[in-house]
Amino acid sequence: MDNCEFSTIIKNCTVRVISDSKYETTEFFQKKYSLEDPASSSFLHPVSGGEILLSSPLEASFSSLPFLFITYCIEGALFIEHAAGSTFIPAGHFFALPASEPFFLKSVMLPGSFRYFFISGDITSFLPYLKHTAPLHPALKLHSPYTLNRLLRFPLLLTPEQALDMHLILTTLLTSYAKSSLSQNTAPAPSETMIPGYLDAMRNIIHQHFNEPHTLQNFEDRFGISHYRLCREYRDTFGISPMLDLNNTRIEHAKKMLLETPLNIQEICNRTGFYDINNFIRIFKKNTGLTPGHFRKNSGQQITT
Repeated sequence: MDNCEFSTIIKNCTVRVISDSKYETTEFFQKKYSLEDPASSSFLHPVSGGEILLSSPLEASFSSLPFLFITYCIEGALFIEHAAGSTFIPAGHFFALPASEPFFLKSVMLPGSFRYFFISGDITSFLPYLKHTAPLHPALKLHSPYTLNRLLRFPLLLTPEQALDMHLILTTLLTSYAKSSLSQNTAPAPSETMIPGYLDAMRNIIHQHFNEPHTLQNFEDRFGISHYRLCREYRDTFGISPMLDLNNTRIEHAKKMLLETPLNIQEICNRTGFYDINNFIRIFKKNTGLTPGHFRKNSGQQITT
């Protein structure tokens, strides 16, 4: 499905968003994927998707769409009313819904965040299992390549090879979801214990919203958990302290901007969430062994002031 065809479908779809947050209606369809190889259109692949971080209520209604809607609630909780009834989606849970009938989505617990995708392709084999929410296995959220996070990293134009990768990831996710749906009444084995939602949410904020100001006190206030405990559990779970993870994430994005954009160092400092240029230079040099200016110079880039 090309972007033109997708735009036509969305134009004919009614989306109503009631929100005090910064997200507008178009945010649900802002990131649109297309396939370089039309023959791959039968593969499972997103036609649109993204991530929303909420600090205020959100309500959205969708008219009929020829896609599968999937969402993973990272923090807070969501409520969806659909043709088959209604579904409450707590943090750490995944839900898939054929969007062929209108549905209504709203946030019911704040702060909140969720990832979502509209999926095209042959979903027939999964339809019998799309009845319940299901916890997403930790292996599909963290170190495995088959993650929702990885879907966000694909380019908007997919090559045939990337279309195959996308199909594999989505098939793995939906298969895991189907298996979880079949065992709704079965207690998970100890090895399948879910990572606490607040740690998952904290890591999501650090990696996806790195350019915003974050402190340990902010996280303590947000989750109502001592920052000492958050630091300890974050390090034990992910192998790195939260603030070091934040600085590393910012530096990686700064390096990318230095190599790929003409932005000057102050602008890059601001866009990666450092704001204090001396602190930015100090942390950048500690991380890379070079100042930002030398890093760019060594790559052959010139700083535009």
